[in-house]
This record gives sequence, structure tokens and C-alpha cells, in this order.
Amino acid sequence: KAYFDSLKLLKEKGIVIITGAPGVGKSMISKMLIFNYVSKGYQVRYSSDNNINNIKNILSEDESKKEIILMDDFLGQHYLKLNEKQPNEMKSLLSYINKRRNKKIILDSRITILNEAKQSSMVFRKLMDDNQTSQYLIDLDRMSNLEKAKILYNHIYFNALPLEYFEE
Repeated sequence: KAYFDSLKLLKEKGIVIITGAPGVGKSMISKMLIFNYVSKGYQVRYSSDNNINNIKNILSEDESKKEIILMDDFLGQHYLKLNEKQPNEMKSLLSYINKRRNKKIILDSRITILNEAKQSSMVFRKLMDDNQTSQYLIDLDRMSNLEKAKILYNHIYFNALPLEYFEE
């Protein structure tokens, strides 16, 4: 459900922010979304350091060019990495993406890091609590037990897990 909700947000708004606890599948859903858009002719834009200025610089000024940005763990992978300029740069980037039909962005973050960022920066808190920004959020912690069970089943089935592990 989170994947299809994310696809809908990207189609309608061009922006999705995926949050959740460690290991719930944020990066996997992000990659699935990327593959979907690559199959539609989009070029992937990615910055390993999640520097927003670098991302803006690599985007084409040609509004007809299809581009999708992935900012995996955009606030830091294990702990918060938020500088004082980043909230305003993020607001500017989201506004830029929102106004361009052929530009999309996927952001994901651990919920604990997202909450820490809200606590440490009033500008970031206002950005994330803004009604417009909050409509882009997909919280994977709200995934049902049935959805989790199906994911586990698929991992076991498609990875040819040896039978002796099933007893464990």
C-alpha cells in the first residue's frame, strides 16, 4: 500500500517523503519507485552527500526533461546531519519540484532522525508541520502486520532460503 500511495503522490505532487523505523523498507520502496520512473524515461539524480545545492546544480533547466531525485536518508543515515541552511534550501527545492511537472523527488528518513530535526530546527519543524509538506508523508510504521508478513514471505520465497532455516 505504501508503494502505491507513494506512486500516487509522485504523480500528483511530484514529491514523496517516506519515513519509518530502521529496516521497515524505506530505501527499498524508494528504489522501487526509481525503477518505475526510469521505465518511463526519467533520468535519476542522486547525491551521495544529500547536498541540496549540488542537487539543484545537476538538474536540467529544460522543464521538459524528465528527472527524478533520490535523497536516501536525507537527514543522515545513523544520526542527524542538518546544517542551518538546509531547511530553507529544502523548502526551496520542494517548491521548485512542485512547480515542474517532469521533476520528481523521493526523500526518505528514519522517523527518529526526522523528529530530532524537528526538535533542533524551528525552520525545519515549520517546513515539516506545514499542511502542504505534511501531505507528502508516507509513514511505513503504519504498515499492517499482513503487509509485513507478505514482505517476509516474498523475501523467503524469492531468495530460495534453505529448508533448514524454516525450522528456526
